[in-house]
Amino acid sequence: MRLTDAAGTIRLTNPAYCRLVGKPREAVEGTNFSLLYVEKEQAEVLAAHHERFASPGVEPLLTQEIVLWDGRQIHMEMSNSFLDLPGERLLLTLIRDISARVSIEAQLRQAQKMDAVGQLAGGVAHDFNNLLTIITGYGEILLGGLGPGDPRRKLVTEIKEAGERAAGLTRQLLAFSRQQVIAPKVLDLNSVVADAAKMLRRLIGEDVELT
Repeated sequence: MRLTDAAGTIRLTNPAYCRLVGKPREAVEGTNFSLLYVEKEQAEVLAAHHERFASPGVEPLLTQEIVLWDGRQIHMEMSNSFLDLPGERLLLTLIRDISARVSIEAQLRQAQKMDAVGQLAGGVAHDFNNLLTIITGYGEILLGGLGPGDPRRKLVTEIKEAGERAAGLTRQLLAFSRQQVIAPKVLDLNSVVADAAKMLRRLIGEDVELT
């Protein structure tokens, strides 16, 4: 709770407010409330305070993110009301620190975004997998029609193996989208790297050496 006059001087406060701003009551009461903000925000919050007093009414509930004098960043929910005393008007502000709630809400929004990305990845993976089934299927058919000594056999084998590697990528996307159970397996890294090297040597330029 904070009671301020038109100039912004704190007339009265309570222990909870002092704990929030990190200063004892004797260091708060009698001083301008804007001094409790970080220096670069003091003029702005004081101008808003003067504007509030100049208006006939006051917003009943306000949510604001502020930086305190000691650098702490907090989200506040403030309820304001005027107290009209003989010859003077004061502003009673009830403040609630909602930083924890805002943080949880932000985490929830991020989780929802990741869930949406996962659903998109899963949809793309399913469609892509259908195309790869056609590619690898026709690759199998072509291989069946080529003799062991046919020079085209090696090229078709590369097509088929590339399709199988791409299918592995779609499995990773499905795992990312939580649409497929992850099943770890032991790999021969030498074989994996050798297979990748065959494809990379065809893709990279002559100015790049693959070791």
